[in-house]
Amino acid sequence: MDLKTISLFSGAMGLDLGLMQAGIDVKIGQDLDNSCIKTMSANGHKSIAGDIRNISPGSILELVGMKVGEPFLVCGGPPCQPFSTAGKRLGINDPRGSLFKDFVRMIDEIRPRFFVMENVKGLMSSALKDKNGNNTDTKILDIILDEFRKLNYKTVYGVLDAVNYGVPQFRERFVMIGSRDNENIFLPVPTHFRIHQNPAYRWTTLGNVIKDLENADGECAMFSDSRLQFLKMVPEGGNWKDLPADILPDAMGGAYSSGGGKVGFYRRLCN
Repeated sequence: MDLKTISLFSGAMGLDLGLMQAGIDVKIGQDLDNSCIKTMSANGHKSIAGDIRNISPGSILELVGMKVGEPFLVCGGPPCQPFSTAGKRLGINDPRGSLFKDFVRMIDEIRPRFFVMENVKGLMSSALKDKNGNNTDTKILDIILDEFRKLNYKTVYGVLDAVNYGVPQFRERFVMIGSRDNENIFLPVPTHFRIHQNPAYRWTTLGNVIKDLENADGECAMFSDSRLQFLKMVPEGGNWKDLPADILPDAMGGAYSSGGGKVGFYRRLCN
């Protein structure tokens, strides 16, 4: 099967690398950030640089020698900051949020058999705002679904957590898959679980993955002796709040009297 694919908003090709490991043939990537373009080129991948709003679908197809309707897949993650729960959530009122329209434009004019769009899970609850910046009753997701419906693409979507697929990290992402030909499509079922009778199907921890590297030669960051001394006092899953009260001013320095929760200070992962 010919699985030629076009990647948009590629970044450093994180999504693409996963697709390639699954047998997908990513023919070209695209990004505005020149550092991302350099990364793609340094790893032997063809790329197209520039603002997607100024890129024609025809020029991408020409670069990879394909015709309209020929690509197996178009994938990408339009900028997520407008929908992130960590940001101001301006949605498509944010200029970056409107870039999903260009993703839709690419799908419309390239007509791939499938598309995959990923974003932050906040997209599921993000609402369109009025001119005063107040939420309306219109959900951004409904607008996106309507756009793909107009293109006659069948879609499925949901929030997937990387830990449920063997990745040593909790990482929830919104994923939408579209089918041009009304084929049966579905989100992947979990392969790993918090509790399972077979250890091979249990969640993977960071310790499982990198424990053999602890004393390996190679380039890495090193903690100072004083920092390491404090870290050893923190239990797995803990942070600075678990340190003895009498040493906190010394351990935290100027951050001790600053505001905020500071939960990232002296934070240790669970094994």
